Amino acid sequence: MRGVTGRSGQIFTLLQGGALPRQAAAFAQLEAYWLALRGEARLLPERSRFDPRGVADILNHLILLERIAPGQLRVRLAGQSVSDLFGLSPEGMPLTALISPESRGAVAARIEEVFRRPAILEMDLSTPAGLLRQSIATRLLLLPMTGRDGSCDRAIACLISEARPAGRVLRFGLENSRFREVPPAEKGVIPARQPRFEEAERLPRGGASTAPAQPPYLRLVKG
Repeated sequence: MRGVTGRSGQIFTLLQGGALPRQAAAFAQLEAYWLALRGEARLLPERSRFDPRGVADILNHLILLERIAPGQLRVRLAGQSVSDLFGLSPEGMPLTALISPESRGAVAARIEEVFRRPAILEMDLSTPAGLLRQSIATRLLLLPMTGRDGSCDRAIACLISEARPAGRVLRFGLENSRFREVPPAEKGVIPARQPRFEEAERLPRGGASTAPAQPPYLRLVKG
């Protein structure tokens, strides 16, 4: 097998046949967009600069999060595929409520590292196998962001499973995790202006807009 380097510098392994794994391709797209939002000499992007149209084709798999306590994140918005996977809408819930009780402490500790350092986190999660049930595996990428006051207390995540929704409420256990340092900002790189997130949520869906046609992204994230 051979590898390919994404815009963030991370090396992904190519599967047989030369195609990127779906998870790795989605993670690379989100991380590249996250890096582009930082602007000049900014370590982390502002959550308010996030525009759903910039990642419209993976929006179903995204989660917007707010840090509410050490190691605790509240789900603010979640894509439909995330809700389908867990078997419920997680909005308003702590992220750790979707984790099995035996793994919550370990997941909370890793989440806190993301905001303390700050760092990028990937976690491999799975459900336990049963007599008539196969284990369901998924992977989560967590990228820290800043809030309105400039504190590192927001995050965007991408969660993708290769399995179909189980049709029941699931809790995932932690199998493995990996931290990566946040790459230094590249001075002189100034991305094109993005609508602030609050503005993007109010963008008209129909003919009143003079902007180029965009996918109906607001339908992809429950609000």
